[in-house]
Amino acid sequence: MSELYSDEMKAYFEMLQKEIDRAYEMAMKARAQGKDPVRDVEIPQATDMAGRVESLVGPKGVAERIRELAREYGKELAALKIVDEIIEGKFGKFDSKEKLAEQAVRTALAILTEGIVSAPIEGIAQVKIKRNPDGSEYLALYYAGPIRSSGGTAQALSVLVGDYVRKKLGLDRFKPTKKHIERMVEEVDLYHRAVTRLQYHPSADEVRMAMQNIPVEITGEATDDVEVSHRDVPGVETNQLRGGAILVLAEGVLQKAKKLVKYIDKMGIEGWDWLREFVESKEKGEEKSEGESGNSKAKEAEVNAPACKRGFYYELYERFRASISPNNKYTKEIIGGRPLFAEPSENGGFRLRYGRSRVSGFATWSINPAVMVLVDEFLAVGTQMKTERPGKGCIVTPATTAEGPIVKLRDGSVVRVDDYNLALKIRDQVEEILYLGDAIIAFGDFVENNQTLLPANYVEEWWIQEFVKAVEDIYEVSLKPFAENDKEIVEEAADYLDLKPEFLAELLRDPMRIRPKVEEAIHISKVLEIPLHPYYTLYWNTLKPEEVAELQNLLVNAEIEWGKYLGTKYARKIVISLDVLRKRGKRYLELLGLPHRVEDKSVVIEYPWSAALLTPLANLEKRFESKEFHTPIDIINEISEVKLRDRGISWIGARMGRPEKAKERKMKPPVHVLFPIGLAGGSSRDIYKAAQEGKLAEVEIAQFRCTSCGHVDIFPSCPVCGAEAKLLYKCSKCGYQSTEETICPECGIEMRAYVKRTINPSQLVKRAMQNVRVNSLDKLKGVMGMTSAHKVPEPLEKGILRAKNDVYVFKDGTIRFDATDAPVTHFRPREIGVSVEKLKELGYTHDFEGKPLVSEDQIVELKVQDIILSKEAGKYLVRVARFIDDLLERFYGLPRFYNVEKMEDLIGHLVIGLAPHTSAGIVGRIIGFVDA
Repeated sequence: MSELYSDEMKAYFEMLQKEIDRAYEMAMKARAQGKDPVRDVEIPQATDMAGRVESLVGPKGVAERIRELAREYGKELAALKIVDEIIEGKFGKFDSKEKLAEQAVRTALAILTEGIVSAPIEGIAQVKIKRNPDGSEYLALYYAGPIRSSGGTAQALSVLVGDYVRKKLGLDRFKPTKKHIERMVEEVDLYHRAVTRLQYHPSADEVRMAMQNIPVEITGEATDDVEVSHRDVPGVETNQLRGGAILVLAEGVLQKAKKLVKYIDKMGIEGWDWLREFVESKEKGEEKSEGESGNSKAKEAEVNAPACKRGFYYELYERFRASISPNNKYTKEIIGGRPLFAEPSENGGFRLRYGRSRVSGFATWSINPAVMVLVDEFLAVGTQMKTERPGKGCIVTPATTAEGPIVKLRDGSVVRVDDYNLALKIRDQVEEILYLGDAIIAFGDFVENNQTLLPANYVEEWWIQEFVKAVEDIYEVSLKPFAENDKEIVEEAADYLDLKPEFLAELLRDPMRIRPKVEEAIHISKVLEIPLHPYYTLYWNTLKPEEVAELQNLLVNAEIEWGKYLGTKYARKIVISLDVLRKRGKRYLELLGLPHRVEDKSVVIEYPWSAALLTPLANLEKRFESKEFHTPIDIINEISEVKLRDRGISWIGARMGRPEKAKERKMKPPVHVLFPIGLAGGSSRDIYKAAQEGKLAEVEIAQFRCTSCGHVDIFPSCPVCGAEAKLLYKCSKCGYQSTEETICPECGIEMRAYVKRTINPSQLVKRAMQNVRVNSLDKLKGVMGMTSAHKVPEPLEKGILRAKNDVYVFKDGTIRFDATDAPVTHFRPREIGVSVEKLKELGYTHDFEGKPLVSEDQIVELKVQDIILSKEAGKYLVRVARFIDDLLERFYGLPRFYNVEKMEDLIGHLVIGLAPHTSAGIVGRIIGFVDA
């Protein structure tokens, strides 16, 4: 089967490569005509991390070696081995030690960040070799703002790599002066107060310690227009804040110190013992402060109560609280209008449920869709939340198998809302959300964020494992959970348990949706000596033992209707007067999460919840008595035949972050073409309006010289003879011009490829409209001025065709659609609006169980590069496809490529996905659309 699968995947990737090559071939034909600033396609292809690193920072030929080393040693050690080989000259000679050091640092950082983010190019401005006051040479790393994109760990590792390079080159360590150190102390504090809050704001002493011990200089260029008072420090070139350097020191080295120590051990780098001591002292300090702030009663309990006298859950809670304290960091910086859903670690917040739905995964929680309705739709598919743990944030997706919220209505009734339609029906009657319901969180999120795993809450998937094990231990019958079982084995087990074989088979196959009746659950619990099914387990430990005792005393006065199942008594209905129950007793029922209704001044608890309430209380036949160092569940497990596990230990707080998003990316204000119009276009920068009014525009714009006739103009192809034109560089001091040199031979300064000149929009627009056969326009939005280094504009024809198709350009010349990225592993054809026949054409021949795909309700595993888009994206991409086809046909004289008329025609076509702060795009194939 695995061989068949790999062949299938091979064919899939070959198909993708074929489609990529087809697109590249067409793009190269268009570029070769010379109508664009360059004549080739600039985006290099890379099939893996090694290829991306070579394309991003080089040196040439390094990719194959990275592959070999990464296979043998892993990413971190491979980065250091590549540094060794670059310094040994295996990838060519360098002009100077500085250039060698820079190449080594950039390549190593690119390997550590997997060649995805722009940090190795833009985050490291330069690498210099400088002199200490004693004349010895040291290495200085100059960081810029985009280093943020690499994340704290990679920022810290870049410093480690810098130190490794320093040693390899035989350089001394950086010896900062007092002025250097105090300058950084001021900068960190000023940046945190005046620019943006640091995720970790180190104390002045922590900054001093780091500056004195880090063996390379962490410095950088000015990133913020904020001046410091420690001015003109020797060796520091700016008196403004160095944002990149501050981030690397605070959010890199100091925030990620614990993680960095692991890498120091793994990579065998010496001279960082001070960091290990810093981590150890910090951990001791936290333990001490937690101990001091701990409640004195708990301390007393610790001292006086021997372990044998403590209940299991009491002991677990004590340990849990000692090791994992509530974290209120996410509650800070709440934006007005975005709600706080739950306080840190408070009962009733999101109940942790380890697992993964088909639409959850890394930094993505799945919750019951009913929650989305009942929090006034502040949560929707893709809404971002700031969370207490395991990471800083997540987005939310729906999963119907997640437990829904428990709510109190205005009439006092309590309802469990596991159904979306029920939520819609009662949403206007809700007075209080008692419990928010489950958050399905992958345990990998805890691992990735270096977080301690919280105790698991008791859930159906745990119960079914205990059920199966007990059946095997007692009756020697081997059942399989979450699977089809042999009919004979199921019948044998069902006979022992007095259950229907058909029901047992369903329960084993789908324990998340199929559950026993409450009387069956009680019977199973007694016979197999396993805890009561979690669906019928209430939040007993939310109450104090004395409160449960008080509730039991009140229930003695209730009217109870009893039933029997296989000789076991259970409560079918409970009616108790509100006067008897009193306000406190009513609140106890609410905090238990017990569904009930209020009518005629009485509380009515119907089946099955009547049994769920009274069975753990031994049907009121044994007295529940409060006991020191015991939780209610500990006491219940002593007095009741039916044992319980706690379904409400771990709760996670969260607040709303950014709303979900699916919209075309526009510059502010929107732009059709990257062409300068200066002041002639007015406040709307409308090139078409300027052309109609006959205005002239004075702009800074690139100039090109024809390689054949020498004509100088603003076009990369000569408008006189049609030959190739090259950028013409001009010295601003002496006027020297050249198409070959960029440094003036006379003045020694960098020459510019642009000049200030007057253009005639009327002539340019008229010619461009004729070229692409467009007779009229409403508007053609350009830019005031170009911000690129050479100020090369786009051909106006592109803007005219964008305006015709109502699409917009972003500042890098791309057309983008912004959407929240959510992981999906499986889908149903009907969910994405695609026929079974079309999916078969796309290579989806079988469902996730290996059965042939015949129905649009079968669940299918998503192929790795395939994506499902929002319908909004589909509508916009139809316009983009039409624009590209018009451009190919009318501007380049090539055949149309997409031929798209409606959204469904996009299925099977390729897109490039780009995450913020990344420099590597990922190819995706559109296979469907959803309304989200």
